[in-house]
Amino acid sequence: MYSVFSTAAYTTHVSERLRSAELDPNLTRAFAETFISRWDCYPLQVENGTYTQVREKLTLTHIFKHLTNARLGYKPFTIGAYALNEQSQAKWVCFDADALHQWAELWRLAWSLQEVGVPTYLEPSRRGGHLWLFTPLLSGTEIRQFSRKLLVMEKIAEYGDDKKRRIEIYPKQDVLGEGAGSFVRLPLGVHMKTGQVYHFVDLDGKPIAPSVREQLKVLGQPSRVSSDFIATILAQELELPTPPPKPSPKFKKRKPRHNEPLSESLKHAISVHDFVSRYVALNEQGRGLCPFHDDHEKSFAVNKQRNYWHCFAGCLTTDGNKGGSIIDFWMKWRETHGQDGSFTETVKELREMLLS
Repeated sequence: MYSVFSTAAYTTHVSERLRSAELDPNLTRAFAETFISRWDCYPLQVENGTYTQVREKLTLTHIFKHLTNARLGYKPFTIGAYALNEQSQAKWVCFDADALHQWAELWRLAWSLQEVGVPTYLEPSRRGGHLWLFTPLLSGTEIRQFSRKLLVMEKIAEYGDDKKRRIEIYPKQDVLGEGAGSFVRLPLGVHMKTGQVYHFVDLDGKPIAPSVREQLKVLGQPSRVSSDFIATILAQELELPTPPPKPSPKFKKRKPRHNEPLSESLKHAISVHDFVSRYVALNEQGRGLCPFHDDHEKSFAVNKQRNYWHCFAGCLTTDGNKGGSIIDFWMKWRETHGQDGSFTETVKELREMLLS
């Protein structure tokens, strides 16, 4: 699919193409500083469009290859940019629309923001596009609250009637768990699935600059959303949509124990730690952010030895306890996500999930 040049051919090709590349280390560095939040690893796109994590330091050479490889005749080298740094902070938000009608909604949001002097950056993609806002360094919680409130104010539905997410917001997490978090394809690289490079455009659909070099100049020093505007949006008392419950992961089903109550069979089917860790990112000590309240202190814990979960901030189960078994957890989970959290309905669903 991609040509591999001989040394002589490549030398000739480079001499013809380097002027069109028109990149220098300062432009590359400024571009990287805009988008890159962490340098200890990076996502690499493979030919089918998916990504694999490369556990080595990201360098400016990688950024340069991302921007120039295809244009110099090499196989494209396309990487992603993680949204959060190691301290769970972000300096941009990216709204992602995967369909044209959703992309039109983001375009409308961009118009509304620019009318009040907020700078926006539009990047069309394969099926829709990205709307980028560059901000001062914010916590993941703040930048996601800010982003979600913007959608509510513009009457853009974050979720569809089918409970599936319509507009993705990056970063996807308020706080990092055990991994590196969510990422977006780093702009101006080749999309491996289409072979295309998607340039940034203005609200009239025209390129924001005529060449890669000029686009890099713009993106290396982007206009950022003011702290005052962010504070104004965060202060708005708005009801944010509740995320639908995650699809139940497929568990290895067990046979019910003979002559044992169903509730006991469920508790013996899987440990509390193994069940809960599907839904809560737990560290090695079994601590994590409580899914039942706005937690910033990792108030949630699982005791492996005694096989129960507990919220130190005081989240109560339906029977007044601060934790309990997988049944208590799933009752609370269902209730939090707008479902019937009764014992009967919870046990019925758990039976389908865990028992054969």
